[in-house]
Amino acid sequence: MTSQFLPVFRNNADYEIEELNVQGSVAHSFDELCDHSQLFRIRGIAEMLMTADARSFRKNLHLSAGCFARGLRNMALSSVIVSKSLPFLDAIAVQDLQLSSSIAKILKEGNLAADYEYPEDYYYYQYLVAHVLQEGGSTAACFARWAEEYGNEDDPRFMVVQAFEKDDEESFHSAFDMLLQHRRDYCLHMRENEALGPEWLETEGRVFIEGIVWAVLAKERNYNMEKDYLFVPSIVFDAMH
Repeated sequence: MTSQFLPVFRNNADYEIEELNVQGSVAHSFDELCDHSQLFRIRGIAEMLMTADARSFRKNLHLSAGCFARGLRNMALSSVIVSKSLPFLDAIAVQDLQLSSSIAKILKEGNLAADYEYPEDYYYYQYLVAHVLQEGGSTAACFARWAEEYGNEDDPRFMVVQAFEKDDEESFHSAFDMLLQHRRDYCLHMRENEALGPEWLETEGRVFIEGIVWAVLAKERNYNMEKDYLFVPSIVFDAMH
């Protein structure tokens, strides 16, 4: 059921974005930059759920990624947390190769921030970076390091990447379902324990950007994808090219 508060979440994001524009605000930290980008993501998801139209959703994901890319260029690389760079996924989700490549070139140089991210998550993002940049052999090398040090068949991200790297469509579908179920369990846990606020739960908790990313990448390989998936609304697929 769509939340009755979606218009409120959309309007709040609108107001905060307008305030940032008026003030000419520049993010002074990586977390602040991610927060700025998240406003566009929340607005886009809210509008899509309210209108059943993905055009605003796609536009806002472009804006999220663009905001992030501009901020990264003015930020010390040492402050960047690779696996927290969700706007990078926004760029992939809307198939914006220019923006995703621009962000990937910066993330590629980022080191593991051991105090702020898990190595598995870092390698996951670096695999996507290598895929976007299409540098020969780099995805295989990245996955090999990940598999050797942290490979885990209970990790849905690892299983999705393993199937994708092997170009094993059947295994990919199984791993993708595993990823979506893991997301479902996470969101239920967050909701039941009130660990995240309603704004996140009713927007990002209902539309899974990471799931959209893998749907996009699979469709680019001509995998036989379903019309609908958990947390990946069919209208998102309709807007893909």
